[in-house]
Amino acid sequence: MNSTNQLQNNSLTNSWLKLGILSLGFAGLYSIILVVLRTPQLSSFFPNPHIFKSALIIHVNLSVLIWLLSVTASVWGGETSLRGEANPRRGNLMKQYKISEIATFSTFARNDVFRLYPKLAFLATLLIAISPIAGHNPVMNNYIPMLENIVFIVGLSLFGVTLLLYAINILYFFDWTNLNSLVNFTVLSTIIMFILSFFCFGWSYNGLQNLIQIIPIEIEFYYELLFWSGGHLLQFIYTQILIFIWVSLFRELIARELKFQKFYLFLLYLNFIFGILTLFGHIFYDIIDGAFKVFYTNHMKYLGGIAPVLCLIGMGVELVWVFVIPRLDREIQTKYQNNVIDLAVKPRDDTVTINDRVIKTILLCSITLFLLGGLIAMNITGINVVIPAHYHGSIVGISIACMGFSYLGIGRYQRHCERLKRAWQSHEVIQKLPRLPRRYFVPPRNDNIINFTFYLLTFGQILHILGLAFAGGYGVMRKDPNSVMPMSAKLLMVMMGGGGFIAIVGGLMFVYICVKVMFFKSIKLAHE
Repeated sequence: MNSTNQLQNNSLTNSWLKLGILSLGFAGLYSIILVVLRTPQLSSFFPNPHIFKSALIIHVNLSVLIWLLSVTASVWGGETSLRGEANPRRGNLMKQYKISEIATFSTFARNDVFRLYPKLAFLATLLIAISPIAGHNPVMNNYIPMLENIVFIVGLSLFGVTLLLYAINILYFFDWTNLNSLVNFTVLSTIIMFILSFFCFGWSYNGLQNLIQIIPIEIEFYYELLFWSGGHLLQFIYTQILIFIWVSLFRELIARELKFQKFYLFLLYLNFIFGILTLFGHIFYDIIDGAFKVFYTNHMKYLGGIAPVLCLIGMGVELVWVFVIPRLDREIQTKYQNNVIDLAVKPRDDTVTINDRVIKTILLCSITLFLLGGLIAMNITGINVVIPAHYHGSIVGISIACMGFSYLGIGRYQRHCERLKRAWQSHEVIQKLPRLPRRYFVPPRNDNIINFTFYLLTFGQILHILGLAFAGGYGVMRKDPNSVMPMSAKLLMVMMGGGGFIAIVGGLMFVYICVKVMFFKSIKLAHE
């Protein structure tokens, strides 16, 4: 299995990561409005009732849909060979009919075509971010809330179609010879699930079009059903990426080959199969049937968390297997063999590197929030703010894992620039090479700051979701900042607001660190 650093092996991966980080930055700005409107005594700053819902819609789409799918796209690009000619895989009949030139745009330079996708996706993200200026007509629904204006719809459609074409192109050049690789199967399974999510959207759209010919339905109910099945499938894509990133980071943490790699591969297959089961909702139920929504709710409730929890159990057992058992063996040998230790069974030195501490921080924060979100889900009893508390916990746990994946990807720039810096300082190389532009150099990473950033974000989110969860027990309704609350609930919502502000600061710190390195790469050379 390749390491996380190897995933960041081409500029295509970095382009998608840049897009994801920018979307997080935009989402962070909108989250300020959300926290202010949810915090008592501060909501009067925004008297327009549509501002909360509009900000919530943009925040959700940027911080979940755009961000997580951008990271997913970066995994696709990083693990697919984009070198050589654009030849279809062996046995592809399309080659005989010259359709490959249409399907893959091979009339252009292959790399240029692939780099076009993140640029189009960035344009789509920008349209979504600025769409409230075209008018506030929010339509709330789960998974993909909508603003009913042309700018938002064009932006969302452009992003979806761009990523769909990119997925099809990646699938076309995919290496099918090694599906026992964790990386390869993650890429293949997430691409298939993403394409199938569009089938679900189309299936739902067709059913709704037939339905509205018979009876009129409200626009909120229309979009809720339109995105219900496909949105569920997207959650399994996020879970698949989460498992892959956890295992990738865990392998770097223990600095050795995984003993349970086949088990982790089995979990990826299992989660993939669970995701594919979403299609049965369309097969067995009509979209207007109440059992249609219940099927997907139960599907997520009973199957959504199985693979990630088993993954955590597997990593825990492997951690004991790799470190605790050899350490006990060493203690036994020390006690009964006069302190003569067999070096063959000596575990890794207890001294950890800075990078180890960063990975530990990422895993600890991600796992803590993900499990906390799952525990809160067990206490959902109505339509109140316990629901967003659960969702914030689980989805931010996934998001922190993706943030860690993105941050460690910057290590590629670091190592490359360190090599260039050493070469620059070599007198012989200076005589042979032209002066290198400043953009090839980046400042050294400050891992203490990034550790603090992740802990700050996690602490703020814990306060945020616990405030929401306990306030839900007092009947505070979701998606309604103006609901009447008792004093105890108000205090909890103040706690929620304070935690939200702390989390926003942590998130924006992360965005600042990554943007500074990825977009403004410079370092002061000794001779300048």
